[in-house]
Amino acid sequence: MPKFLEKLFGKKKVTPQKTVAVLRRTINKLNVTATKYKRQSDEQRVMAKEFLKAGNKVAAKQALMRRQLYLKQMNTTYNKVFNLQRTISALETAGSNIDVANAMEEADVAIQDALKAASPERIEKTMLRSQEGIERITMTDEILGDTSFAESELEFEEEAGLDAEMEALMGELSIESESELPDITGPIDVEPIPEKEKPEKKKADTKELEKLRKELERELGG
Repeated sequence: MPKFLEKLFGKKKVTPQKTVAVLRRTINKLNVTATKYKRQSDEQRVMAKEFLKAGNKVAAKQALMRRQLYLKQMNTTYNKVFNLQRTISALETAGSNIDVANAMEEADVAIQDALKAASPERIEKTMLRSQEGIERITMTDEILGDTSFAESELEFEEEAGLDAEMEALMGELSIESESELPDITGPIDVEPIPEKEKPEKKKADTKELEKLRKELERELGG
């Protein structure tokens, strides 16, 4: 970012994720460069063989020297890739640790807020206030449901009238209970006891059954 923009908007904060993305792009470029050095070193080796076939040892030696140079550059490039990969691994681990630390910090804030909201002192005060409220409500309910205030205001004549009305009700209940008793002065209906079956009727029934049995045997016998 240009310096005048940094003054206006401030310098952008570099996050581990952005840094890792930059490092991966750099690794890709280095891998391309290392591949190029590898191809150039192979070409020099082929050239050295051709020079030896032609009997030109000096040119062959120079080709092998160039090959060694390319190989050295290739190895240096791969070493850079290795170091960048280690850096990426470290940044990823750091990012993970940052996430864990942030999560723990948020959890700690939540725990502290919960402790403030549900502190033992606050809960005890709340329970005491609730108990006092329950007791006051119970007392009010008992007062509202107490009839002693009204009964104490009754005059003597009113109490005597109530007693007379109670006696009248008891007399009505006694009459009603007597009217509900069953009347047992009249005749009682009794179900007749069935007569004992006569021997003559029983003998006739036996003969009729025997006759039916014989008829069934003839039909079944064909």
